[in-house]
Amino acid sequence: MQLIERTINGYQILSIQEWLTSGLEHGFMNAQLDVSLESGRDWDKVYPASKLKLLKQMHGTHTILVSGNFETDAISAPLTADGWWIDLKSAPQNVAWGIKTADCAPVIVYLKSFKIVYVLHCGWRGTVDNYLALVLKQALETYHCAAEDFEICVGPAAGKCCYEVGYEVVELAEKNFLALGGTLELLAQILIKKEGEKYYFNNSGLLKAQSLLLGVPEQNIYLIPACTICDPAYFSFRRQGDAAGRQVTFVKA
Repeated sequence: MQLIERTINGYQILSIQEWLTSGLEHGFMNAQLDVSLESGRDWDKVYPASKLKLLKQMHGTHTILVSGNFETDAISAPLTADGWWIDLKSAPQNVAWGIKTADCAPVIVYLKSFKIVYVLHCGWRGTVDNYLALVLKQALETYHCAAEDFEICVGPAAGKCCYEVGYEVVELAEKNFLALGGTLELLAQILIKKEGEKYYFNNSGLLKAQSLLLGVPEQNIYLIPACTICDPAYFSFRRQGDAAGRQVTFVKA
């Protein structure tokens, strides 16, 4: 999987080349575009002929299915969920399905042969609660696909260099990772302990480890290495506090 940087109407967008070639319009954006408002501020400057649909995110594990009977104009209030499950064969056209982040990990899961794609918001709680693993298991059952069919890209997020978490995160991560079939030895490589009793969380690394446990080939997983706390090109709640905006990760039908 090859990551490329594109510029559309002056806005930088990170994308997977093979996905674009297959016809999947998608992207991981940065702080050039602030979508902290539910309506998606200035989206029409990026894609003038399309709408951006966002979610009221709750750090949970609920995903909304978008298929032929999904009426975008009938929904006046934002839907509450942490991910989109999009059937590209029948989803409404000229709509971008997005999630907002400012340190949490944005994840796109693509089932190319099935024309199915997921756009997920994975903060530490969603990741530790095995949100991505739940989505993968549901897809395996629904589409009778193989783990080798999944292609996964984890976007810019708070990195293990900066993402300090409390011991309650460590305890919950241990419990749920073991339940998924992982080991404490592997988890120790993800939760980096340093500076006394402080723990630093590798969110992207845990998402990758969960995917590998479910049989996704390592070559089908791409982690974009940017840390949103370190890199001022991205919004970061840890760095900016309440002044932080939100960048968007999207799939456009």
